[in-house]
Amino acid sequence: MAMPARTSYYSPMETPLFKDPDFRRGFRAGLGAGITFMVIFFGFGVYAMDRGFPPLLIPLFTALVFAAPAQYAVVDMAGSAAALWQFIAVGSLVNLRFFVWGLAMSHFVRHVPPRRMLPWAQFVAASTFLLPLFDKRKNPSADFFSYYRGVVCASVPMTLVGTVLGMAAHGGLPPVIAYVSTLVFPVFFCVLLVGDLKKKIEGFTVLCAFALAPFAEVALPGWGILMAAFLSATLSLGAHIWMRRTGW
Repeated sequence: MAMPARTSYYSPMETPLFKDPDFRRGFRAGLGAGITFMVIFFGFGVYAMDRGFPPLLIPLFTALVFAAPAQYAVVDMAGSAAALWQFIAVGSLVNLRFFVWGLAMSHFVRHVPPRRMLPWAQFVAASTFLLPLFDKRKNPSADFFSYYRGVVCASVPMTLVGTVLGMAAHGGLPPVIAYVSTLVFPVFFCVLLVGDLKKKIEGFTVLCAFALAPFAEVALPGWGILMAAFLSATLSLGAHIWMRRTGW
């Protein structure tokens, strides 16, 4: 008796990527992350030009590294006498978080052949990791890998757009505008963290992030914006728990 044919992951009958409903949902969700990426990498483009980084290497650096914190650190070191091993060490330490995120994601992509998954693993970041994770909590039957690819395709190209725009705006951007653009990250990150809570919380989170970020950055230069993001998310979570207990 002939055994039934086993459907391969590479089956020609597989749904085309842009017709996959999970991919399309991920693409729509990734548009918001793409705007945030564009603003963050806009700042990187301005900063790299200010530091005298070779213009031709700046967009290439974004495309290959795709990690703003590591890129800022390397650009800072580029003007010093740092050795090659120091560049590698700093970049590895800053990007160590990707290893943890990759381990968490591996649970959802065990059905994907490694040679197909590895090219997409380059684009693991806070947004591309958290958006599929939150969606998986709400829709357990959804294809995590398809949703993740949708987020990546919508958001990652905007890093190059932001970098190039930042390079073009170099020298003509008022300092206050450059600073305000950095506040987009804590706002988006906080809303992302509490996105599956009550909608009333999201407005509270945005206000907290904007209010706390300037003071936190003055108190803790270089860390203040990130601390404001986490503190705003913590306050929002506390408010959500209080609302549930009080029935408000």
